[in-house]
Amino acid sequence: MKKMYFFLLSCLTVLVSCNNDDEKSPEKKLILPKSIISKSVNGSYTSVTNFLYDGNKILKISSSNKRNEYVYEGDKIVKETKYSSESGIELKISETSFTYENDKLVVVDKISEGTRFKYLYIYNEDGTVNREEYLINDKMGKELKTPTLQTLSFTEGNLTKIESYYEYDSITFSETYLFNYDTSNSAFKNILGLKYLLNEGNLDTIGSFSAINNLNRVSHYTTCQSDNIKYNYTTGVKYEYNKEGYPTKKISFAVDDVNEITEYIY
Repeated sequence: MKKMYFFLLSCLTVLVSCNNDDEKSPEKKLILPKSIISKSVNGSYTSVTNFLYDGNKILKISSSNKRNEYVYEGDKIVKETKYSSESGIELKISETSFTYENDKLVVVDKISEGTRFKYLYIYNEDGTVNREEYLINDKMGKELKTPTLQTLSFTEGNLTKIESYYEYDSITFSETYLFNYDTSNSAFKNILGLKYLLNEGNLDTIGSFSAINNLNRVSHYTTCQSDNIKYNYTTGVKYEYNKEGYPTKKISFAVDDVNEITEYIY
């Protein structure tokens, strides 16, 4: 009986010790950007953007004269409101609502400076996504589909291609953006709900839609079908990383010249 008593006492001691260890073990720290500082190389401007969270839900993004606020339902961002201030007067410049079905973004409803737009996302069997654009006239109760169609292609969660077709003055244009990424963590990877926004995210100037890896090159091609003229350009980005594999500095290039340096503070 004594042997059994000491055995049970030993087991209880081990369980208590394990529980205490679990309570003392630190939670895994979420790496989230607190501030982003962007500077032009020629010194013409410096901008500071600050981020406010509830856990890993983004609540507000603010700079000296701009502010974005976000509303969630569950793990998804359902509303974004943007404000701009001039001479101490703040104005709401846009309000965007996001609708999802089966964890997929299907409708984006946006009011910007008095004009209402609606974007429909249609998912294709080959994994691409079509984006249709509509102008909404609430007074007339009409929706006008614009002559613009975009097709989005993704690889491992990263947006890798946007193909656009549109008409202007009876001339048809085709436009292609190609995006290349590194294999490191995006600064925005741990922000809840960002991965659902496809190309609707706007948290950074370049690669704003990247919730997985970091954008390091953008190639742009435009073709005018009437005269077959092509306009091409490529921009590049280089990064420095912390030990966790998140970017701490981004150097942006245009035509082989450095034009902006961005620092990430976590």
